[in-house]
Amino acid sequence: MPTHVEEMTESIVATDTRGTTDAFCRLIIEGHRLSELIVSGLGAAAPYLNVPAHTMIRPDGDLKGVNYDHTVMGVRGSLAMMQALPDQLQLLPMTQAFWYLPDGLDIWDQLLCEQPGHYARENEKCPTLPESEPQVYFEDHPPLRDGSIEDRFRRWMASTMLGERVESYRLFLGLAEEPAVRERLKEQLLFLSIIDIQDTIIGPVKRKIQNIGHKSFRARALIDIADYIGWENAHHIFYGIVPDFACWPRFYDMWSEMTMKVPQIFGSEWQTLKQRNQEQMTVQERDQTMDVIVHATSADEVKNQITALLQRGVRFTDIAQAVVLGHAAYVMDVADNSRSFFTTGHAFDYCNVVHYWLRRFENPNQVKGLYFMAVFLNDAIQATRQAGAGFPSDLEPPDDHRAWANGLTRQETLVELDKAIAGLQAGKATALVDAYVDRFRERKDLIATLAKGAARFQADPHMQRNAASSHEEWANNTIGNRDLILRAQARYLAAGKKRTMSPDCFHLFHEYFAR
Repeated sequence: MPTHVEEMTESIVATDTRGTTDAFCRLIIEGHRLSELIVSGLGAAAPYLNVPAHTMIRPDGDLKGVNYDHTVMGVRGSLAMMQALPDQLQLLPMTQAFWYLPDGLDIWDQLLCEQPGHYARENEKCPTLPESEPQVYFEDHPPLRDGSIEDRFRRWMASTMLGERVESYRLFLGLAEEPAVRERLKEQLLFLSIIDIQDTIIGPVKRKIQNIGHKSFRARALIDIADYIGWENAHHIFYGIVPDFACWPRFYDMWSEMTMKVPQIFGSEWQTLKQRNQEQMTVQERDQTMDVIVHATSADEVKNQITALLQRGVRFTDIAQAVVLGHAAYVMDVADNSRSFFTTGHAFDYCNVVHYWLRRFENPNQVKGLYFMAVFLNDAIQATRQAGAGFPSDLEPPDDHRAWANGLTRQETLVELDKAIAGLQAGKATALVDAYVDRFRERKDLIATLAKGAARFQADPHMQRNAASSHEEWANNTIGNRDLILRAQARYLAAGKKRTMSPDCFHLFHEYFAR
């Protein structure tokens, strides 16, 4: 008789969403540790999470983007969301993450209509889908331990940037065996993922092939998941993620530009700028930066704003926070269509990874990261505006509900907010959060309600990722106006276009854990 763990892993490879989730819930009830199930689940998925490239060359020579794996992003986001939820709901986000696991395998063949999954169903509209196991596109390899630590770090960086996937992966595995260099390994992984970002998705030449931050999301996922399950247990996570950092295409245009310009702007001591910049950002500078992020029509205007702040000596983390608040201001004041949140949401999550890198680690190149995040977010906002120009506004204004929201008690406000998110009533949700933050000082229950709202929606790890980013940015805000982030999260949840509105996973969770 197969064990429930075997049933779960077999269901993952068989792309059986309900069978996977059902087995996961039973294993939790039987007393299995969540860390053990993450190892088993991602271990089953890992061989099928890499692709030959993130650009598929069509027979006519046209290029088609191939997405990046989202399964690990759902797991990482769920781990972060658990901390915000009450005990009885803590496993809801992870249940959603396991529901998605079988659906996200073998993205390459999904686009060819040769493998079941949500890309095949929704993106490609495949008329029929074969019942076949996903295909392995990258075989596992042993660690590479030759050379000194310094030499191996240098070779790892070079092989990743040059696209030598096998050597890059093997060098990472060897370095991951060395606990003494683990923090350095994390930092360099983040660095390599952050600098690999397209210069623009909008112009002057619009880019068809992009990564919109996905490599950075996966680097953060690797770090958080490995920290949770233990690095000695994380080989499957490495196998499913690390080869992708050297995958084609790689984007170093913005890295190349700022590597030339930063020394020109700040002189020979640019590498110590982070330590020397200790001035607090003023409210006027914060608001001006937010305005530039939302409304600037050229990358040069954005770069000039970052340069001016750095030249005045403003702290790196203050600048990063102001950029993040720019995303929240866009969501609240500009986004007016359900299609307005997707690409900008990716840019927000990228900014979250950069801000985490700035807070937790040291690297002389971090000054360039401030330009990357600001330019990417502004570019995504302008691209979304252009793409949505032909779509009428389909979001109800919050003013219609503010008087009603002001009349509710604190608990009634939270209950109604949960309903508004579930019903995709953006006007109500926004009015409720606005009324809440204006009238009540408590935030823990508000954040828990937003986390529950994010965990309602299945088959879309963007929900977990946005929630994790929002709560972390709110908690680490020191320049003021941080409740704007929670207001933006509520609007994102209730207004953003969803992959599906099916409540199957939500109901399955309650069947097992409602008691």
